[in-house]
Amino acid sequence: MQAMDEFDKSKKMVVLIIDEAQVLATAEHSVFAHALRAALDIRKERLTVLFAGSSETTLRRMFGRVSEPFYNWAALEFTKAKVFNDGEFENQWQHLLPTDQLLLTLIAHDATDLQGREVRNTVGASLGLEKPVTAGAIQNSLRRLADKSVITRIDRGTYRVEDEAFADWVRHQD
Repeated sequence: MQAMDEFDKSKKMVVLIIDEAQVLATAEHSVFAHALRAALDIRKERLTVLFAGSSETTLRRMFGRVSEPFYNWAALEFTKAKVFNDGEFENQWQHLLPTDQLLLTLIAHDATDLQGREVRNTVGASLGLEKPVTAGAIQNSLRRLADKSVITRIDRGTYRVEDEAFADWVRHQD
């Protein structure tokens, strides 16, 4: 970590930008990630670090799981340039299947156990079915929403709406 040695000789404040930071969460980079965490920890007063990457799910895991070297090291801030108005949200909503809309509403309201019997009963009843939807139907819906970048899987069974403004819009449609 020659760069850190040079930084230590300086008295300047520095902003370090680490792009594609999710690579640090891979097993093959584990030793480096642990060493980097230690090096950054002792320099926090003069060093601001911005972690950026293309995989929100992996970045969340990197900072949110106790087993990861960067656990709880930095607050998660996502600066998306998406700005929607109600008409754009309505259009996005209308292009979702009914099951997707129901699950998105549940996720926006912080529901958990999305594949549990209670949620499957609720979705089935909301769709006018006499029985619960299958776990496969729920999985397919979650996959569609994730593939469209509408939701992000945080952890097993835990999801978050990607765009907080859209989540707020969904919550106010009740």
